[in-house]
Amino acid sequence: MSNTRPLVYIHGNNSTPRVWNFLMATSNMRGRWNQHCVEYDTRRPVMECVSDVHDQIYKQYGEREIDIIAHSLGGLISLCLMETDINVRRIVTLASPLNGIRILNLASIVSRDPIWHDLAPRSKFMKYLRSIDIDIPVLSIIATVGSWPLLMEPNDGVVTIRSQENFPGCSQLVVELNHYEGLLDYSIATTMMDFLNKG
Repeated sequence: MSNTRPLVYIHGNNSTPRVWNFLMATSNMRGRWNQHCVEYDTRRPVMECVSDVHDQIYKQYGEREIDIIAHSLGGLISLCLMETDINVRRIVTLASPLNGIRILNLASIVSRDPIWHDLAPRSKFMKYLRSIDIDIPVLSIIATVGSWPLLMEPNDGVVTIRSQENFPGCSQLVVELNHYEGLLDYSIATTMMDFLNKG
């Protein structure tokens, strides 16, 4: 078994582990990690995604302490993992809609997409997410540059800024990047690794 600390990457909606190529290469310059990317099908309800991600992590690391970097929807999944038997030490979320997306309260009425239903702020899933007691260090990186008019409020091109802000128990870092640029930004990678290297 490796003596390096496990670092798990959780991608966002309609994405793949390939989004982590830059950060995985960069993270090894800032510390020694046993890195693992999970892959899951986002065409299902979020809690089914959580179950799938949980099983992959547990199979890889068992009860070892892990750190997580998660993008967008992956951030919500990472917080849910704290309620399981996965031993999570620290989490970094990047551009994650931790408070849901208000327009989805309406869009979920006409869409069959289970993710849209779950990310509506009034959904059963979002109520569950807000009930989680965050008792580990979590850094929420908030992306602020973008413009998707359909969201009808300031956003990062995919999710609203309001949806990323002020989640109880999370430290915040506001950055002038869009929804995806943080995945390719060296200064963000450095910030993430410095946060994970604490403690």
